[in-house]
Amino acid sequence: MNTSDRPIRLIDCLLLMVCAFVVGLWFLKSPGLGDDFTYWRTALAIREHGVEGWDPNSFHNLRWPMWGFILVLQNLFGPGLFSFYAVPFTYLGLGAIVVYAVSGRLLNSRAGGWAAAIAFFFHPLLDSVIFRPMPDLAEGTLIGLGVLCWLALVEADHWRKRLFFALAAGVIAGVAFSNRFTGIFIFGVLGAVALVTLFNTSRLKWKEAVLWLGVIGLTALTLFCIEGLIYQRITGDFLHNIHANMGAKGRKGTESVNVFLLPFRFVDSLSGRGFIGPFYLILTLIGAGLMSWKGGLRGRVVVAWGLTLYLAYSCALQEFFPPRPLLRNADRFLTSLALPFSILAAAGAAGLLAFFPRTKAALGRRALATAAVAVVLLGLATRRPYFSPGHIPAFRAYVESLPDGTTVYTQEAMRSAALMVAPEKAKRLNWIVRKHLLHRPEGSEEAKEADEFWFCRKLTWLRDRQGIERDLIQEQSELSTNFTEPQDVWRLMEVINVGGVPEFVLYRKRPAGEKVPELQEASRYFPALPPMPFHWEGKGGFDVEKTVEIPEALRGKAFALQLEGKSNFVQAFRGRVIFMKDDKRIEEISLRPYFHPTDGIDFYHIAIPREATRAKVILNVEKRTRSLTLNHIRLLLEE
Repeated sequence: MNTSDRPIRLIDCLLLMVCAFVVGLWFLKSPGLGDDFTYWRTALAIREHGVEGWDPNSFHNLRWPMWGFILVLQNLFGPGLFSFYAVPFTYLGLGAIVVYAVSGRLLNSRAGGWAAAIAFFFHPLLDSVIFRPMPDLAEGTLIGLGVLCWLALVEADHWRKRLFFALAAGVIAGVAFSNRFTGIFIFGVLGAVALVTLFNTSRLKWKEAVLWLGVIGLTALTLFCIEGLIYQRITGDFLHNIHANMGAKGRKGTESVNVFLLPFRFVDSLSGRGFIGPFYLILTLIGAGLMSWKGGLRGRVVVAWGLTLYLAYSCALQEFFPPRPLLRNADRFLTSLALPFSILAAAGAAGLLAFFPRTKAALGRRALATAAVAVVLLGLATRRPYFSPGHIPAFRAYVESLPDGTTVYTQEAMRSAALMVAPEKAKRLNWIVRKHLLHRPEGSEEAKEADEFWFCRKLTWLRDRQGIERDLIQEQSELSTNFTEPQDVWRLMEVINVGGVPEFVLYRKRPAGEKVPELQEASRYFPALPPMPFHWEGKGGFDVEKTVEIPEALRGKAFALQLEGKSNFVQAFRGRVIFMKDDKRIEEISLRPYFHPTDGIDFYHIAIPREATRAKVILNVEKRTRSLTLNHIRLLLEE
């Protein structure tokens, strides 16, 4: 097929990029506190402090294609929400363009390209990453661009063009590896599509295929060496990328597995997600069958792309004795499959329509209406939450309510969060930022100079929680009085839920002479609680579900909850609290207290909706919990 015959138009590519931003906003969620926030904070730290803001001990900081993109946006537009969301939306658009380009040529139809792109926008494998700057979506897009370069190389009619596409694929492969270690699977995909090419076209001989694959590999190696020289200068380790990635071995979720079950690890992820998951899977399988049978070179390349990538994600091992999978069983790691699977799903739908020529012709005559109906139906069928800004409005309103020059004592993550949601106002505040707030003496005396005290619970506890999980911490060090006795200095102003978890806690300096509340046993407000101390030993865990009435004194209030106890397992139980007005559900929060092997204190802050009259409390004691002791459950409530 000549280039002029390809049903690909520049205007369509631009429209797809616009559509990506529209779809991204449609399913926008507030930033979480996971890796996506880490990449954004890394970019901010480098923007403000240069190389000193780059942490060589974090394997997340290796992923410069992710935080580097964010850094560019922050320099151009400032450290606001746009620099966070524009990254996933851009990769979403680029992925759609790849899908459109491959599918358009595969089905020899502009409509076929758009059908695959629409299928990609709503593919269930994108549900958890469509609004987050994560390497998963970037990896899939980069691998797709590599495959597109290979197809262009095969179709090129001059060696100079082939050299250009080989060099481009090599750069893409090098960037994919830097984006995340699993980006190395691009070489497996390119090797597989090269084999398919040799068996399905005479345009490329095996010696030529080896030559061009060598050019791709050499180009990627050159990029790796340039990166290594930079790491050598910064860290003194040319192979810092490799060594830092190896530090992530043995993470939770990669426990030993039966090697014979490896190919089936992610079957549930592909077939789940309500109605839409099986629907996509069926169309994908039909499309794979059709393309394997009569899809020609491009169709079989897409099948090889999807199959190779799936087997790589599912079967790759980080250790052989005992066998431990490279990837834990999380849906987001399969994001890259959304590209080839969307192409195959579109091919499957086209194959089914071929049995109904009149219907196919009618849909073709009304292409725009058909596309609109498809978007509406897929939008209704998806299980993604619609536009949900979450904590952004509440936190932005609080930050903007502060007078200029207010001094805030906090951790870097909270300052970053403020700069993300209200950048102009956050720049006019004074910040006392400390890396660790939890223990004495770091978090006690300096705070008294501030007007506000903020912290994020998850990140405050992160170092200790990881230490307990790795058996590095056996007993709790003395905590700062800002957490054990905050009422002496601070008044609790607001608790903001992030992703359904009470994370952002905002205290303000207590005015002189104001009455100081006292810690009280929670049983005063909730007499249904078991008498303290409570002790349990056993195996297999257990579940508890109970509905309690919310006293009038607690409705619309925020309070601190202290748990004093111990357990053999750091997250001995998980709690869900569903606030209700009579029997109508209002809001749900999740609680995961952390316990030490010896007696210690954990604290939560909870805001009860004003209209809530009852709460359903569901506790799930983990199977790994063998003992659990609660000495006290105390509550600190402002009068």
